[in-house]
Amino acid sequence: MHILKRNNAIAATGLMALGLTLFGGMDSRAADPIKLSMVGSWPPKLSSAADIGIKWMDTVNALGAGKVHITFKGSRDVIPTFDQPEALVRGLFDVWYGAGNYWAGVVPGGHLTEM
Repeated sequence: MHILKRNNAIAATGLMALGLTLFGGMDSRAADPIKLSMVGSWPPKLSSAADIGIKWMDTVNALGAGKVHITFKGSRDVIPTFDQPEALVRGLFDVWYGAGNYWAGVVPGGHLTEM
């Protein structure tokens, strides 16, 4: 009997979670788009990595129209290049493109991408 009550409680919790997932998310569709800011290590048109970063941003903006929007703030003119990974971690901006080994001062094993 105890096992039956427990299984019913688990099933009810699962149904409630399913209901919230299906019907609770309806308000989020009408919500304002998520606005993110992006900084890059190099200015656009200066390196292929910068061009890839900007193309990625444009693609996300096109595919996420009405849901997410990324604004490019600049590169080393906004935050010095080698300070950008730490600034990302601190939340000064939301999206970053740059060389993977720039993370070496922030994340152990940051030079691993260069091996």
